[in-house]
Amino acid sequence: IPNDTIQRMLHSKMEQIPIPPVTEEELAFGKQFAQTIPNSRPDHPFSDILLPYDAETLGFASTDVGDVSWVCPTAQIWTACEVWNTPGHSWQYTAQGKSTRAKVMTAYAAKVMAAGVAELMENPELLSQAKAEHAKRVGPDGYIPPIPRDVKPMSMDSFKK
Repeated sequence: IPNDTIQRMLHSKMEQIPIPPVTEEELAFGKQFAQTIPNSRPDHPFSDILLPYDAETLGFASTDVGDVSWVCPTAQIWTACEVWNTPGHSWQYTAQGKSTRAKVMTAYAAKVMAAGVAELMENPELLSQAKAEHAKRVGPDGYIPPIPRDVKPMSMDSFKK
């Protein structure tokens, strides 16, 4: 469940915190991968710009935070940890996951999220606005789990023959 209030605030934090520049080492690494990825940009493999905020075209993915977002206001940010057009669930995506650039951009995301948490702690009105938006989006019934309450998970022992 997207929360425009928090996402806009996080975007403003991304505008305030400079994107770390790409090092020569990261650039060389990225160029190697860009050669293996269709429609990539070998001359400029990493995005180093912040796109304008647009609530209508935000990308979402299926993650474990999906269920959490039904219970409390939640937002996601995306940073460029891999070269342009790297397909998800590919060997290239996996191989870039422990790269220096991925670590640098993960640290950048952590700084943005920490600044966002501080903003919400210091600005109770903003937090109230996020909560009100969340309540409106999930409706009066809130989260209704798709698994009935009387269904009990099977133990791993039940799979042994």
